[in-house]
Amino acid sequence: MRKAALGLMLSIAMSSICGFGDFTRYTREAKVISSFNDEVVVMDEYGHVWSFYGDGFKAKDKVKLYMDSLGTDNVTDDIITDAEIIE
Repeated sequence: MRKAALGLMLSIAMSSICGFGDFTRYTREAKVISSFNDEVVVMDEYGHVWSFYGDGFKAKDKVKLYMDSLGTDNVTDDIITDAEIIE
């Protein structure tokens, strides 16, 4: 039991030190559908519609979304952590 607890603690420590939590982050390209009152609505290349708040975005802008899956397999509960306009 003591070895199992030590192994679990070591696993938690290594994941925080080595950044294993970064496996939940990814990027996705999308196009701005609309932007009104700083709410930006985009559609990604898979047809998923997302929204976030930001200024300087306009319809038809191509954007790179920085996403976090929150450790789940379902894409519909992922969140946008950042977005930037790309050429």
